[in-house]
Amino acid sequence: MSDGVADKLLTPERARQIVVDQTDSLRVERVAFTDAAFRFAAETVCANAAYPWFSFSAMDGYAVRASELEDASDGSRVSLPVESEIRAGSTKGKSLSEGSTIKIMTGAPLPDGADTVVMKEVVTGQNGHAVFHAPVEQ
Repeated sequence: MSDGVADKLLTPERARQIVVDQTDSLRVERVAFTDAAFRFAAETVCANAAYPWFSFSAMDGYAVRASELEDASDGSRVSLPVESEIRAGSTKGKSLSEGSTIKIMTGAPLPDGADTVVMKEVVTGQNGHAVFHAPVEQ
């Protein structure tokens, strides 16, 4: 670059400063939450409470106790009776009986006694039972 072009190149810092100098500052305005679409928050917004306020399933599957699937494998499948079903939006609390499972939908509250949900795609159903082919990955 002996033709003087290198002398005309800007450093990244100088280029950034030119952009900042040529940009108008954004003004801050208060609007109702319902009118805030396509806007940016001028300050950090924090929720004052957890929502939802309960533990819930992030997927469709089967609520279980992980310890009951420790010995599950393709050669030694674990079959648990499906005692009920919990749908999203349910407010009625349920408890998981020992040695069973509950079919659960995305967003549904996790039943008492369950510590994990196994996604439905890796479970097979058979005569009112859910058959597990592997232990829960922790």
